[in-house]
Amino acid sequence: MPLHGDQITALAKLIARQWDGEKILMFASDHFDLDLEAKVPAGGLLDWAICLLSDRNLPPNDQILLETLEKHGNAAIRAAATELLHPKHFPPTAEAFDAIVVGSRPFVNRDKLREELRRFTRAETRVLVIRGPEPCGKSYSWELLQHVAWTQAAAKAQPLSLKDTAYTPREFVEQVFSLLDLDPARLPRMTDQPQPAHVGPLVNAFMGQLGNLQRRYWLIVDDLNDPGVAPAVRETAYALALAVEKTKPDNLWVALIGYNAEITEFDLFNIAKEDARFYDAEHLAKFLQSISNAGPKPLTEDRALEIATLELTRFPKLTKAAMAEVTISVVGLAENLKLGLQP
Repeated sequence: MPLHGDQITALAKLIARQWDGEKILMFASDHFDLDLEAKVPAGGLLDWAICLLSDRNLPPNDQILLETLEKHGNAAIRAAATELLHPKHFPPTAEAFDAIVVGSRPFVNRDKLREELRRFTRAETRVLVIRGPEPCGKSYSWELLQHVAWTQAAAKAQPLSLKDTAYTPREFVEQVFSLLDLDPARLPRMTDQPQPAHVGPLVNAFMGQLGNLQRRYWLIVDDLNDPGVAPAVRETAYALALAVEKTKPDNLWVALIGYNAEITEFDLFNIAKEDARFYDAEHLAKFLQSISNAGPKPLTEDRALEIATLELTRFPKLTKAAMAEVTISVVGLAENLKLGLQP
């Protein structure tokens, strides 16, 4: 199970953040008889970590290296090694962006989102907006976002769902502080429920604390299009994202799911955006064929399209409940296809 370049980079950055130089050098020497100082004499923490992970003259293969990290690393390094040893996704390629099963959930199509996530992880922008009318699968994006955050950016994805919360702007920002492990005592007291034009003190307090983030986070705010979300809260989320895009702090990216209002600010001109829509028969057929290719009986293109079309005709109207049923059904189809069992 060889590690590819993005995985090496993400894991090396994590090791360089979690271990000091003495720990990295000792780990390499004690477990692999590797003298990193001799290999990279002018190196720093990241250089040594990359050498440890990518030097193909090392006696152990990548599996042994990961198993050793899993056994001797701290909690964060152990978790990363475990994820790489036992990936919770089905990738048709070596890239995490292309995962078509994450956990047990199929992730069909969404090519535009995958393309925008590449820009997002390259830090060309710090804001991602996923929009579209209900229902279209926006919240369904969470698994892929979480997967890419960890595998490609060594970041912790933190979801904040607004459905059925009735937050005020201050309560919303309190939740943001909690998820990012920031001190809510830094938030200003507010005796009223501020309108969007008056949330500046909350945004300023938020920005003033971003230098205290101890690790990388992707803050994913969901359900912004839900009718129960107060307009002031929706605009507070937008204001936080705008501030992040303007200042580009080292350790924070923000995704807004369901923010359907027009975006006119010049500073948000280059953000990552996707207009989500649920997949059709052609997209599902491609997914089923990719899954079957990993099993003993690959589907032909025509047979995959036939199965996909029959599957979706069972749900002529794609309500949110129907989309959940389709997903459950496709999970079963995928599991059978991996075993070579065709409907």
